[in-house]
Amino acid sequence: MRILFTLSLLLLCLLKAKAQYQFREDNLPEELSILNHAQILNTGSKTVALNEIVSNIGKLPFKKLSGKLGNLGFTSCNYWLIFQLKNTTKTPLTYYLQIAEPSTNQVNLYLIDAHNKIESQKSGDDLPFSSRSVKSRQTIFKIVLEPGETKKAFADIRNDGQENSLPLLLISQQSLLERTAGEYLIMGIFYGILTVIATTYFFFYLAMKELSFLYYALYVVSVGLCQFALDGFYHQYIGTGNSWLSLHAVIISGILCSFFSQDIVRNFWRSSEKIKESIKFLPLFIFH
Repeated sequence: MRILFTLSLLLLCLLKAKAQYQFREDNLPEELSILNHAQILNTGSKTVALNEIVSNIGKLPFKKLSGKLGNLGFTSCNYWLIFQLKNTTKTPLTYYLQIAEPSTNQVNLYLIDAHNKIESQKSGDDLPFSSRSVKSRQTIFKIVLEPGETKKAFADIRNDGQENSLPLLLISQQSLLERTAGEYLIMGIFYGILTVIATTYFFFYLAMKELSFLYYALYVVSVGLCQFALDGFYHQYIGTGNSWLSLHAVIISGILCSFFSQDIVRNFWRSSEKIKESIKFLPLFIFH
């Protein structure tokens, strides 16, 4: 079995040579998408083990990825990604790999070196937050390459029907710190604006007793909660386990958004007599 595993990895090297990205001394990136160096396999609803992928690497219909963002759309299918990384420099390199959306169910990364040693990491909102290999709201993994070392990467991605994309972005440690600080600043402003809007309309409701203001305040809150879950903050700070509510936070908040938006329209429709009167004359303008 070990011989077969080794031969399969050698075959992978021959067949997937173009799927290798090489770090060079004179061109070390701060951020880089390796989407063009990766290939993907859709396994549908079937869960495929790593040894099945490695043993049948030459027979499986992997497809090349391209562009800047691998958009999978709203999908419940499972996928396998493969690519290779090589450090041609004389110094150790440490990068972080952002693979999928923060709300992706589960992502497992397997790194195999020249001695067939397998390093596994895991992430995803199906796991308790403390079980993530990298304690981040993002679906990211730490990759360390020794001088001259090559590692083959296999990523198992499992979805539950939510929107998903594959940035496959390699980020240096310094760039990751700067990127995270910038994102928290922008998101803090965004959620702060939503809080001010929701609070203002809630006080309008208390002062005027108009239900439209209450529905709008609740709609803004539900939009904020939905984005909060999509960004991975809910799983990081509130639903840190894998309870039913934590697993369905995005869907529940999305349903609330739809419910309150309909209530806004319905209540506005009922309270606006001018709109009702003007609609009565609409057919006259259409036919004349």
